Amino acid sequence: MRPRPQRVLVVEDDAMIQTFLALHLKNEELAVSRAATGGEMFGALAAEDIDLIILDLNLPDRD
Repeated sequence: MRPRPQRVLVVEDDAMIQTFLALHLKNEELAVSRAATGGEMFGALAAEDIDLIILDLNLPDRD
């Protein structure tokens, strides 16, 4: 049985930075989810098992 890939949540409101991070993390064979707001982040955390969060500290809806 193959172990499940580690799941990373990228929380970033800048689409270019979010895409850059996601591409590089996927190249490391990590499963990547994305969120652009704090609200989306909390939704993803409720729906998925997340191992690591990369978080922008200056989101439009939360600090």
